[in-house]
Amino acid sequence: MRADTNNCIDNQKDAGFDHNYEEMSPTEMLLRQLTIFRRQKNVDPSWKQQAKDGAVHPWILILYVASSFFYSAAGIVLLVHDDTLRRAVSSFYYPWTPFGIYFILQGFVTHCSDTVYIDRLSWWHPTDRICALCGILFTCSSLLVLLMNALDQYLAGIMVYLFGAILSSAAFALEWTRKAAKDIAGFALCHAAWHVFAPTGLIIMILTMK
Repeated sequence: MRADTNNCIDNQKDAGFDHNYEEMSPTEMLLRQLTIFRRQKNVDPSWKQQAKDGAVHPWILILYVASSFFYSAAGIVLLVHDDTLRRAVSSFYYPWTPFGIYFILQGFVTHCSDTVYIDRLSWWHPTDRICALCGILFTCSSLLVLLMNALDQYLAGIMVYLFGAILSSAAFALEWTRKAAKDIAGFALCHAAWHVFAPTGLIIMILTMK
């Protein structure tokens, strides 16, 4: 296992890839994140073994590993209750069912990128970034549709969904400061929060619609 990790580190250094986030400006961090088709993860590959060796509290580690599947849970709830969402915005067509299927798949893609292959080169990483962009598109567009068509009837639920999306965005921004500080536990907690808050807000909104 350690030999594989060392090989991965060497490969990423040979590719000109570094993890000195403390030396990056916010603009450089953003540009790094927007380089979608890299096969490297935006995390020091040695962190996976360090996390296993105790650098991250076990409960935080469990949350981190499980957090990807909050997307899948949201997708399942969305598919089961897509008729409720259609009625809520009956005056406007929105592709709830395709996005429900997408969310289920995203959970598995994100798990592969963020957990299984986090310490090595893999096509799961660009696939995960593309999925993340689709997820942002869904979250923003669905919130806009709901705010324009169902706010008066489902105000509380929509606000929970909106607040969850805001918290997810804040956690994602904060995780880059944890990378710069080389805070493995802080990064794991922030990245898990990025996965958890928006899907949880979506689930609560859907389940409280009547």
